Amino acid sequence: MDRSNDDLDYIRRLYEERVVSAVPFYMEAADLADLVEWYEKAGLDHEAEACLRYALRLHPDDFDLLLTKAYRLKNYGRWSEALELVRSLADQNLREVKMFYFENMLNEMRPDEAEAYLEREFFSDKGAQVDYDVYVEAAELYLDYNFPARALRALRNVPADFGDAKQKAELEADAYAGRSDFARAEAVVNASLDSDPYDEISWTQLADIQYKAHKFSAAFDSSNYALAINPDNDQALRVRACAAAEESGIAHYGRYADEYLAKFPDDYYVRLLLGERYYADARYDDAAKALQQAYRSCPQDAADKQRILSGLVYAYAHQGRAALAFECFSAGFGTPLTAFDTTFQIASILFDVGRVADAERLLDNYLDDYPVDGQEVMRLAALLCKYGCCGPDNTVWAVLLAPRTDVPVMAQPYLAYGAYRMALYRDALQRLREAVVSCPDETYRLFSDVFPGRGVTEFPVLLERMIRERGDA
Repeated sequence: MDRSNDDLDYIRRLYEERVVSAVPFYMEAADLADLVEWYEKAGLDHEAEACLRYALRLHPDDFDLLLTKAYRLKNYGRWSEALELVRSLADQNLREVKMFYFENMLNEMRPDEAEAYLEREFFSDKGAQVDYDVYVEAAELYLDYNFPARALRALRNVPADFGDAKQKAELEADAYAGRSDFARAEAVVNASLDSDPYDEISWTQLADIQYKAHKFSAAFDSSNYALAINPDNDQALRVRACAAAEESGIAHYGRYADEYLAKFPDDYYVRLLLGERYYADARYDDAAKALQQAYRSCPQDAADKQRILSGLVYAYAHQGRAALAFECFSAGFGTPLTAFDTTFQIASILFDVGRVADAERLLDNYLDDYPVDGQEVMRLAALLCKYGCCGPDNTVWAVLLAPRTDVPVMAQPYLAYGAYRMALYRDALQRLREAVVSCPDETYRLFSDVFPGRGVTEFPVLLERMIRERGDA
């Protein structure tokens, strides 16, 4: 787009006035293509799509408009349609077409082929007439698809005095950061700042790199420098809020989070950090509310979706809302877990946060409704032993200790310990004799507090003696 802002603003007003009038009108393809690009950059996707459709009705064979359509299809994930359209274009030798094929190879995880294609199509037999902008564009695409080492390799082909030095520095810093080489990334940005200390973009990039390097205090300061230059720098506001969450107390963080979320209420990650800070401060009602909003805004396929769900379930557990924790945990998986696995996970969380009675009640309810197999008996027995839930009033053990033939031998240490704590000494002795042979290490770990200072092979003998002395034999 090589137009002045005034020129483009005039074209946009003219187009919108004519659209509102609902009277058919004509505009040049180049004007409409520029307008589509403007709408896209402004985040007005519906307007961009409507403008493109109108443009193609007027100019169905215009190369730039068709290519724009292909890139929009690609951005929606409709690669097959986009490729079919690009392959139908008359001129297959244009840079934009070739770079589309290059990006498709990266998207299909064929980076070796993509790099070879780039060299073959743009740089072999070109002599001194090398289009170094291609290397810069390739570096951007390599970074988009998380190939930072290849991005650096592309940038090393660009002479120091060619093109936009600041753009190359930004790409180079991002590439180093993508390789977790944060020291080099910072050095590149700092060199840019030495030449232009009032560049808000470089300060923002530095803050982002420092945040990724877990230098939260430095990231907070750098984002403040960017905001001192431009108070409306949205990315700097976001980095500052995230850095404050990692570095500061909830009152301090809440101020910066609220300032950012007032402008961007659907940023799930900032709400996630806010919820985790509330959770760390034992403000479980506030944590649940923040995490609910984070979960709502988080894309379904995002890696953080399960992190948010976990935090939300823990918050519900602390609130004593075991049934809600169970239901939300079950609903949060694309492939639902079995009833046993869900119950086991929620019971583990309830035990973990000290809600022992809630956990035991959940297990009791499950065992009232479902049979268990030998593997599940072992897992439940190990869970109860882990959290010391082996008192004589624990009704779950009555089910776990019932005679059965499918229990693995690895379950015997837990069942023996549970029987002992339930004062079922003869059952405990029978299981203990098997446990010391099949699983001596786990048996010793569980019973060392019962028989301190004695070897694991002595445990059955000592228990048998105790039974005789008590007259229970």
